[in-house]
Amino acid sequence: MKLNLYLENSGKTTTEFAGLIGVSVATASRYITGARRPREQIMERIISVTGGAVTPNDFYALSKAHEEVSSS
Repeated sequence: MKLNLYLENSGKTTTEFAGLIGVSVATASRYITGARRPREQIMERIISVTGGAVTPNDFYALSKAHEEVSSS
């Protein structure tokens, strides 16, 4: 699930989310819009805060065909 969809569904604001993962609101906004990808340590926090709903793959535009080939 994309981060912006997670936030919409959960009702969390960008400010709340930024606080939960320990980054500035500006940085969280960049993650939400896809302008920036989180480093490993921050990604681990995102996974934890979202209960696994948002994963590293959600930050990359991989096609379904590519994902199926990669998992074979």
